[in-house]
Amino acid sequence: MHKVLIVDDEAVVITQLEERLTSMGYDIVGSASSGTEAVEMARHLSPDIVLMDIVMPGRLDGIDASQIIKTELDIPAIFVTAYADDNFVERAKKVEPFGYIVKPFQEKEIKASIEIGLHKKEMERQLRKSKKNLQERKVRLSLIIDGTSVPVFVVDKKHTVTHWNRACETITGIPADEVIGTTKQWSAFYSGARPVMADLIVNEAPEEEISRYYSDKYKRSVLIEDAYEAEDFFPDMGENGRWLFFTAAPLIDHHEKIIGAIETLQDFTDRRKAEEELKTSRYHIAMINKILRHDVINDLSVIRSALRLYGESGEERLLKEASGRVGKSVDLIRSMKELEIFISSRRDLKLYNMGSTIKEVMKSYPSIEFSIEGRGQVLANEALSSVIDNIIANAAIHGKADRLNIKIKKARDMYEIRIADNGIGIPDEIKGRIFEEDFVFGEDAHTGVGLYIVKNAIENYGGSVRVEDNTPKGTVFVLKLKGVN
Repeated sequence: MHKVLIVDDEAVVITQLEERLTSMGYDIVGSASSGTEAVEMARHLSPDIVLMDIVMPGRLDGIDASQIIKTELDIPAIFVTAYADDNFVERAKKVEPFGYIVKPFQEKEIKASIEIGLHKKEMERQLRKSKKNLQERKVRLSLIIDGTSVPVFVVDKKHTVTHWNRACETITGIPADEVIGTTKQWSAFYSGARPVMADLIVNEAPEEEISRYYSDKYKRSVLIEDAYEAEDFFPDMGENGRWLFFTAAPLIDHHEKIIGAIETLQDFTDRRKAEEELKTSRYHIAMINKILRHDVINDLSVIRSALRLYGESGEERLLKEASGRVGKSVDLIRSMKELEIFISSRRDLKLYNMGSTIKEVMKSYPSIEFSIEGRGQVLANEALSSVIDNIIANAAIHGKADRLNIKIKKARDMYEIRIADNGIGIPDEIKGRIFEEDFVFGEDAHTGVGLYIVKNAIENYGGSVRVEDNTPKGTVFVLKLKGVN
């Protein structure tokens, strides 16, 4: 049973990790809440691996503590942290951790990182010992490769595959007897690939040549002593391709000569997808906040103005207008709450009746006449009402329009919605900037995010928006949205 030391300054995190790792079959030998305490416990408990938080109080943070533990005790660390910015990553790389898990973490991710870390630790130790006896090294290497759940293959200096473990068979679907003795290892992953990494290593290419190749070829590359790590997309694997993280290290005989290369792979497609989903969710939450700030502030401005005028004139219509705006803001907050739930559940976009959506928004603008020609259903979310409201508000407030002519027509799989007003129009010199964030113009300008919200929301739906001049005067906003018959 592998021994694990947990280091984190949050008791809740330590408890969670202890429960999860114990259920996975690991022996939790202790836990520490500071870097100094972690070093002392590692000296006395001799764990196989340390799960180390980076930011902790005291003289030593997680990175410093890991460096001491690695140097003195040869015990590797896996960083578990909420900080993933470049400064922390660059410092962490110098310690040569065996993993870097960003909170909030998943059970599968922790297990995979520990398994790979323990595997690398064992492999490094076995390789160091086996240099004295080449035959012994080969035997031990075979045992390690065949016994690990990590995909591993080995090539000699002629690129001939000498080992192809069961994990490689599983990930590629190609049995070992079809690969061993051949040079087609990379075609098992991607028909357009060639064994460049192994080629550079076994032919002892200069370090600058290897570094230059990876900086040009791969999305990320890291040089750690004589081992090379990179990630790349392999479109031939699976229905939609797979993201693989792979490493290559030289195999050295007892004469300190390179005799081949060993490569390991890790499929992190699911993590990649999760990261993209997280980015999308963050974008949507930011958009919700922008919509709420922009629309509610505008409504409050109208309410304040209406109440002031009501106090001076006593006209009931002003009180009614203020009340209507209050209701509109309440409805907006409710719809944004629904949108947040919709985003978090990762459902697809829903169908919206374009005509009905426009008519509902126009209820907030009783002084503007409008007509709608055509109909259609488009794919959008609850932010669509805010998109239409921002365009109409722009026409009413900035364009001084009192009439809108709206046309909806189908064009293949898209709907084109033309919202034409009879206002003063938009000057040519600012047409190219009106969709920029924080761009303001004119005496009636507000926060400058209304049309920015429009553009980003429409593009998020897979559509587009542009502005044209109306005839004889005014402005036309042209929206294109994916539609359904």
